[in-house]
Amino acid sequence: MVAAAYSPSHLSRDPHLFCNSLYPTHLHQLRIIPYNALAFPPLKPHPKPSLSIPASQQQSPSISQIPHRPDAKTISSSSKSYIWVNPNSSRASKLRRNSYDFRYASLVQASQQLDSCDPVEADVISILANLGGKVVEQDAAVVLNNMSNSETAPLVLSYFLERLKLKKEVILYNVTFKVFRKCRDLDRAEKLFTDMIERGVKPDNVTFSTIISCARLSSLPEKAVQWFEKMPSFGCEPDEVTYSVMIDAYGKAGNVNMV
Repeated sequence: MVAAAYSPSHLSRDPHLFCNSLYPTHLHQLRIIPYNALAFPPLKPHPKPSLSIPASQQQSPSISQIPHRPDAKTISSSSKSYIWVNPNSSRASKLRRNSYDFRYASLVQASQQLDSCDPVEADVISILANLGGKVVEQDAAVVLNNMSNSETAPLVLSYFLERLKLKKEVILYNVTFKVFRKCRDLDRAEKLFTDMIERGVKPDNVTFSTIISCARLSSLPEKAVQWFEKMPSFGCEPDEVTYSVMIDAYGKAGNVNMV
């Protein structure tokens, strides 16, 4: 049978069949070249690989060197910060009016007008009304701090006390006491202190230090000593500022032993 002629056992007994399949007849015609006759390019030495990391690459990049993608908030905020406005436009004048520098200048101007006006309530109201309806506690402190008229200052203080919701009324009182100290007007300072107590405002160390220094500048060292001795009754302990004022006051009053 034909199948028997190509059985596996018959194939295993015919080695030439495998040789002819693995080595085709045309390969026997190839010329064998000796290894020494082959020409190879010369080998170039290569540096040995190193596992160490160069010192220049060991430092981790700083935060500023790491690129980051700006988020929407950063883009919007930066774009808002650099909007150009024509200085001749109406919007530019409005922005100048809303800036704090312009606001501060207007407050100082109001202080100058209050110093030169008569100590009449109507005149004071007329000047302060020009500040607008958005006056805050800081504005009131700036106005009083730049004043130097002890007759008008109490009216200005009353104007702000009636219209502003203050966190600590003693702050505006203390600024008004500084106006009296500029003018060396101890009488009005003592009167304002009485009004402050009747209003229920508690004095602090700044209150007493300002009144004491006002008495010292008014050449009334005995008054300075009296105000210094009142401090404990109002729950105030003298600090370094108060003591520095009192050293000079006691010396001028002749109480050297108290220094």
